[in-house]
Amino acid sequence: MRYIISLGLILLIAVSCATPQVVKDASRNQGDLLREFQKALGDLRTKLLQFYDVEIEEFRQSLLKSRMAVEQRRIAQQADKAIRAIDSELPEEQRVAEVKKILDAAANYLAELPDFYFEETYCKVWGTLKPEFLREPNERCRDDHGEQYRKLLAAREEVAIRFDRVVSAVATTREAHDLVNEFLQIEFRITEERVAEAKEVIEEARKTIEEAKEAWAELRTREE
Repeated sequence: MRYIISLGLILLIAVSCATPQVVKDASRNQGDLLREFQKALGDLRTKLLQFYDVEIEEFRQSLLKSRMAVEQRRIAQQADKAIRAIDSELPEEQRVAEVKKILDAAANYLAELPDFYFEETYCKVWGTLKPEFLREPNERCRDDHGEQYRKLLAAREEVAIRFDRVVSAVATTREAHDLVNEFLQIEFRITEERVAEAKEVIEEARKTIEEAKEAWAELRTREE
C-alpha cells in the first residue's frame, strides 16, 4: 500500500513539472521555421504569378503585333480592290463619298481590332465590325489565338489556387503549432501546499480502505 501511495505521488509530480527547456527551444525553433516557410511561400507565389503575368502579356503583345501587321497589309489590298471596283460612271462627288466610306470602315476595323482581339466575344464582334468588302472569299472567323490566351490565363489562375491551398494549410499548421507552443512555454509547478494536500487525500483514502477491511473482517468473525 505504501508503495502504491509513493508511486502515485511520483506520477503526480512528474506530470505536473515544467516542460523541459530543450522541448521549449525546439518548439520555438519549429514556430520560427513555420513562419519563415509561410513567408517564403507567399513570396514565391507573388513572384511566380508576376512571371506568369509578364509571359502572358508578352505573348499577347507579340501575337497582336503580328496579327496587326498581317491585317494592315491585307486590309490595304482589299480596300484598294474595293475602291477600284467603284463604278467609274458615278458622279465624282458620289465616288469620293464611296471611297471615304471604304477607308473609314477599314480604319475603324484596324483601330478597334486590338480592343476585342482577345475577348471571348471576338468572333461575334468580328462578324459585325469587319465589312464584307474587307473579307477574303469564304473567310471565316478563327479564334485559335483567343483559346491559347485563355488557356494561359486559366493556368495562371490554377497556380494561384494551388498556392493559396498550400499557404492556407501552412497557416493552419502554424496556428495549431502556436497553440501547442503556448502551452509548452507555461511553467507548471507543484507547491508544497498542494503536495501536502495530495498526501492528505491519499492517506485518508488509505485509512478508509484499512477501516473497511477491519469492518469486513469483524463482520465475518461475527458470522462465524
